[in-house]
Amino acid sequence: NTGKVKVSTIRIRKHEISRLMDYFQHLKIKDITRKQYQDALNDLKGRGYAENTIDGAHRTGRMIFKRAVELDVIKTDPT
Repeated sequence: NTGKVKVSTIRIRKHEISRLMDYFQHLKIKDITRKQYQDALNDLKGRGYAENTIDGAHRTGRMIFKRAVELDVIKTDPT
């Protein structure tokens, strides 16, 4: 099962990424600040999204930014 990802997991990740893209689609990943990232999560909460939805978006965001640091795309992780 190594290297395989369930279709349901991919669907969930895409959904979570789309939540973040609402805020960051016009920015380069290197230009996203810690404050902008936190403001996005706060806005999702303010718009009434469930804690689970916000946590999922945050988990996915952390994965993306961690990988970007590993690949030297960015120096610091704003999450």
